[in-house]
Amino acid sequence: MPEAVRKPREEESDQAMTKDELKRRIFEAIDRRADEIIGIGERILKNPEMGFKEVKTAALVHETFQRLGLEARTGLAMTGVRADARGHAGEGPTFALLGELDGLRVTGHPQADPATGAAHACGHNAQVAGMLGAAMGLVDAKAFDHLAGRVALFAVPARRAATSSGVRHRSARASSSSRAASRS
Repeated sequence: MPEAVRKPREEESDQAMTKDELKRRIFEAIDRRADEIIGIGERILKNPEMGFKEVKTAALVHETFQRLGLEARTGLAMTGVRADARGHAGEGPTFALLGELDGLRVTGHPQADPATGAAHACGHNAQVAGMLGAAMGLVDAKAFDHLAGRVALFAVPARRAATSSGVRHRSARASSSSRAASRS
């Protein structure tokens, strides 16, 4: 939890909140949604998708962000989804919470998709559910009213495919080229 907990003005002292109280409220909010969070993880587990093809999972993340009132950007690195939430207590650090969307090709896995062989044998379903659960807790506890800075919630596609196929390298080179072009 960031140290940047809002310091209330004198007239707001009845709303003063310690870091421990804020954490307690966030944890309680997450606990109240435990069944929903577990359900999201199970839904993703039962519908695995290979890298850069995580259309259903990305849609689930986007819909969840929308229900929470978070404005999301989609189609990042093909299927990625990101929502940023700013604290209302001013400038501060940016924290990123990530969840990986892709499954692995594990033909023969008991929960593998029969058509693609994709399975969440790696726990990415739990990562995404955890990231969304954290978002739920922060929003439900109204934590952003008391925090400074920003939280970037990012469902990322195909980390393994990007690493092994050189996509990351080409993206980095394109970013370097665009930065160089903007300096000229």
